[in-house]
Amino acid sequence: PQWMYASGEDFTLDQSLRCDYGRKTNLSKTFGAATNRKIFTFSTWWKPSGLAVDAYLISAGTSGTQNDAFYLSGNKFDIGSYSSGYDFRLQSTQKFRDPSAWYHLVATVDSTDSTEGNRVKMYVNGSRVTDFAIENYPALNDEFHMNSTEEHTISKNQYTDGGYVSGYMAEVHFIDGTALTPSSFGEAGDYGEWKPIEVSGLTYGTNGFYLPFKQDYTVEG
Repeated sequence: PQWMYASGEDFTLDQSLRCDYGRKTNLSKTFGAATNRKIFTFSTWWKPSGLAVDAYLISAGTSGTQNDAFYLSGNKFDIGSYSSGYDFRLQSTQKFRDPSAWYHLVATVDSTDSTEGNRVKMYVNGSRVTDFAIENYPALNDEFHMNSTEEHTISKNQYTDGGYVSGYMAEVHFIDGTALTPSSFGEAGDYGEWKPIEVSGLTYGTNGFYLPFKQDYTVEG
């Protein structure tokens, strides 16, 4: 991958992963053991540089009929789990396609929550998304492909040669076993803008990881 500089106010994002759709930039990992498949959090800063139909931020599964994905679909934030049909799916009404903007995208899953509408949450720039084009929630105590021993990919649709992100990703966090809010990763600035913070003190769990995209950094997780 190639590296670009991206800056935020006060805390600086010194490195980001340049995702080139044409070069099929992606990362992959298969976990050695399945852990908490009911509760997890994914967070990334993302800057689009092209309007790909589907841009997969993170995906996990074994095939086109057994997979989970957090992705941009038609520039809408989309979260879904598929098993010969969607088990659940949330898709924002709002589109995110400003090539000059950095977006902070957070997805949290907790299928143990007794309130159906709290089992999956998506946030953009610190605010929870509540206006959906598609709104179907998982069943209570549903288990997902995330945190399984199946392949997990970043910047790629796990089961096809497609879905590559076109743009930049920075400060990627995957939290195994905890449903967090955006305040763990960012804060409001003096003018109400959402900005990154230096993340510390998080418990990533067995399969969790942090990708700062620094060449001299040992990946946690």
